[in-house]
Amino acid sequence: AFTGNVVLFRLLTPADFGIIVPIAFLAGLIKQFADIGLQPSLIQRGPEPQAQELRAVFTGQLLLVSVGAIAVFAAGPLIVSGLLNMEIDPWMTRVFALSILLSVFRVVPAALLERHLKFGHLAAADIMGSLFYFSVGIGFAIGAAGVWSLVIAHVGASIVSTLVVVVARPWWPIPTTSLGVLRSHVDFGARFQGTRIALTLKDSLIPLFAPRAFGASATGLLNWANRVSAQPLVMTQLVARVSLPAFARIQANPDQVRRGAELTLKWNAIVTLPVFAALVAFGPEIASLIYGDHWLPAVPALYILAINSVLVPINGLITPILNAIGKTRIVLGVAVGWAAIAWVLAAGLTAAGVGVISVPIALAISQ
Repeated sequence: AFTGNVVLFRLLTPADFGIIVPIAFLAGLIKQFADIGLQPSLIQRGPEPQAQELRAVFTGQLLLVSVGAIAVFAAGPLIVSGLLNMEIDPWMTRVFALSILLSVFRVVPAALLERHLKFGHLAAADIMGSLFYFSVGIGFAIGAAGVWSLVIAHVGASIVSTLVVVVARPWWPIPTTSLGVLRSHVDFGARFQGTRIALTLKDSLIPLFAPRAFGASATGLLNWANRVSAQPLVMTQLVARVSLPAFARIQANPDQVRRGAELTLKWNAIVTLPVFAALVAFGPEIASLIYGDHWLPAVPALYILAINSVLVPINGLITPILNAIGKTRIVLGVAVGWAAIAWVLAAGLTAAGVGVISVPIALAISQ
């Protein structure tokens, strides 16, 4: 993935990435609003879910996802054009509705795999999706397809990954009219998903705030800086992904949870801090020698976002552990306040004339 990103960043311009960033983010945000946390609820709870319960989760998710896909297809192009202050091909946004709709078939199989810590199958799905994304994206970029190379890569990778999960954990998606069982999932799921949406809105300063305030090219530069500053967090992201199902299995033993949290934080610090030091020390060289000179203007933002990213393991690892032991109310309150602070800071700094660097500063301070 690192190599593929380098090739794409060298082949395409900051403006190309500046256009795809709000499109992909909008589709992802709608997908989250169309999810009330039913999948995480299946993973977190102790008893093994029954067949009727799984069908109810699938049916509820199908209804929500269908509404989300229609919303992206109908209103997505207008929203993205408004954010970018420019007219774009509406089908760049509309094709994302397909990946949103098909994602519903992944919910139950993925939840069952995660419950039983079958991450080998999920890893295979991620790998196949990444292979599609970079092979197709790079191929179309070489063919001068511009933004469309990223659109096709994003949507296709999502569909491929979903297909692999469905094959890895076969389950018949049969709808049901008996949805009463969902009540027991909504309490945990709604707070879990509310937290995820709040954190997504906090991170939306680059894909939503920046295009309107600074334009597509500046958004592309900020996106590059954000992506590169997050490279040392690969281990953190992997550990966070397995933390919810892993800690949910031991949630009845507080001593084990506490010891696991301590070890998780310690070893992530040992792995990530030296890489962050190298990132800050060689920022300009990384930009020019690896990605190309057209990314050099983003180096100041890279330094500030590195400060933001170096603190991510603290909240990024504690949050799934708190969710695993049922402390979703605390996590939701922190997430909502965090998102509000980030947006207020960004708007205030921009109004004060700080410029495009307002976004990285707001993210770092709120972190």
